[in-house]
Amino acid sequence: MKRTFTTILAASLFLLSCGPSKEQIEAREKAKNDSIAEAAKAELLNQQMEAQAEADQAANQEVLKQQVIELKGQLAAAEAKLDDINGIKLLRTPEEKQQQIADQTVIIEELKKQIEDTQKQITE
Repeated sequence: MKRTFTTILAASLFLLSCGPSKEQIEAREKAKNDSIAEAAKAELLNQQMEAQAEADQAANQEVLKQQVIELKGQLAAAEAKLDDINGIKLLRTPEEKQQQIADQTVIIEELKKQIEDTQKQITE
């Protein structure tokens, strides 16, 4: 009986001594908690970056919309100038009139292209 008790006691001591120490368990738990905290911090940073990117995109969209409005104003002014060029002017030759019309038409076409390009950027 004594021998069995001693054998059981020795086996129990052997099993207990093979397990991790209290410091090892605490270190493992601390590493786990640190890892969770780091993951939470990374997720928060990612969310902040996404929110900032969305805000930047919205601000960029507003700038582009304002540019379209300004370009349309310039286009209206250029078309009004073209109408004025088409009117009768004293001391202007027909060649000068045609050159002025051609120049103003180029300006109008460039403005239309800029408006189109800017609107494409808005929809992207």
